[in-house]
Parts: sequence; C-alpha cells; structure tokens
Amino acid sequence: MREWAFQTGAGITLNVADDGGEAPPVVLLHGVTRRWQDWLSLWPHLAQRWRVIAIDLRGHGRSDRGPGAYRIVDYVPDIVDFLREGLDDPAIVIGHSLGGNLAAAVAAEAPDRVRALVLEDPPLIMAGPRLAETSFLETFHVFIRHAGSDRPVAEIAAEMAEARMSVPGRDKPVRLGDIRDAVSLRFSASCLKRLDPEVLQVPIAGRWLDGCDVESSLGRVECPTLLIQADTTVGGILPDRDASAAASLIRDCLHLKLPGVGHNIHTGATDAMMRMVVPFLGSLE
Repeated sequence: MREWAFQTGAGITLNVADDGGEAPPVVLLHGVTRRWQDWLSLWPHLAQRWRVIAIDLRGHGRSDRGPGAYRIVDYVPDIVDFLREGLDDPAIVIGHSLGGNLAAAVAAEAPDRVRALVLEDPPLIMAGPRLAETSFLETFHVFIRHAGSDRPVAEIAAEMAEARMSVPGRDKPVRLGDIRDAVSLRFSASCLKRLDPEVLQVPIAGRWLDGCDVESSLGRVECPTLLIQADTTVGGILPDRDASAAASLIRDCLHLKLPGVGHNIHTGATDAMMRMVVPFLGSLE
C-alpha cells in the first residue's frame, strides 16, 4: 500500500491510499470527520480480488482544505476528476454516510466512470435540514470543538467520552463513552485533529445539500447499486421510507437492511457487510 497525491481541476490536492496492482479498481469514500484509514477493516476482504483505493476527502486527513466549499456539490468534482484523470478504468465506488451521498452524485455526473455503487447508510435527503431530526447534529456539535486541535489524541478522546448525548429510547442523555467504545473514540479523536473545522459548520448550518437535488441524482444513476441500510433505532441515519424511495429511484438497485446494526456498518458488522458486498461485486463479472 502506498499514499500518493492527486491534484483536482480546482487545485485541491487529495491524499490517496492505493494498494496498486492490475485488478479492477474499487474506490472507497469515507464519512464526514473520518479519513481513509476508516476502511482498514474492509481492506483485506476487498484486496483479494480488486485494486483498493481510499481517498481522504477535501478538508479531511492529509488532503487539502477547501475554505468555503464543503457542501456535497463541492466534493463531487474532486472525485469525478479522480475517476477521469487518476484511473485508467471505470471503478466500483463504495461510500459510507457522506461518502454514500457523494458516491451517488458522482455516478450521476460521470456514469461512464462508475461500474457499480455500494451505498452504506447514506443520509440522502436527511443530510439537509432534517439532520436536526437525528442525533448526528448533536454529535457534530461535540466534534467541532476538537476539529483541528493540537491536543493529544488521548486527551481529546477522554473529553469526548464525557460528553452527554441524546439516544433514541433513553429518557436522559448518556455519556458518549457509554455508547462508543474507547478505541472508536480514540480513532475519532485522531481524525478530528486533521479535520478543517469548517467541514462541520456546513451540516450544522443545514447547508450540506445546498445546490444538490438528491432525487434527481438518484434517478440518473445507471449502474448496479447495492444500498445497505442501518437500523435507526441503534444509530442508523436513513429512515425506512427514505431508503425505499431511494431504491425505487435507482434503475438497478438492491436494498438490504441490517436490523440491530448502527450507522458504521463496515466497522460494527464487517462480516455481515462483506457477505453482501462480495457476491454483489462478483455479479458484475
């Protein structure tokens, strides 16, 4: 595996992790606040048959910041440029959360460069003002306090563990450390240290979807798509009604839900996710 730099048409340098090789490419797009290392749990499963590539989105990880440009429509050209100029062959694109919204929009904009999609619990229209209906807005308010911090990872993680959060089914707020394990919080803290705080200002302000028509994008997705939905009762972001509507808009879509599994499916239920993803990707051959 190596990391290399790709410069977009807008002059943004993206940090790319790539295991190389001649196999068909799979491009991984992480969720907000994360970085490419978030995909390490899936890497061994995918690398057996595909060239695995993971990108730090603008403002995340080692990629450049993009002041004033963190709406979903701002991320899309970066990935379209990468698929067109950074790869020889069309790619399978797997996106989690924000990365799922981004993956669908990219497939709509550059159908000739996307062979297939895997959308892992994307917020879709929930990324707009309806984000306030979820616990994610509250989480972002906690996270933004530490974005770009130069404090030690352990110190940030310990402070986040004490933050009080509202949880579905609970009458009173609970410690974040009681619903997220210590390793997860430590990784989140390490990601936040490399995050442009402005990244989170956009969804907090309800502006993530400004300039973006989610339904139109989904209707223009031409490639085979696997939509994997988490369970909203344990932290998933995509409601049943929205998931069903999205699946009906995409021409060739398999929609599967994982009861009892939260938003971060690829880390919380890696084996279950790969039991869906591997045969789905195999059906493309």
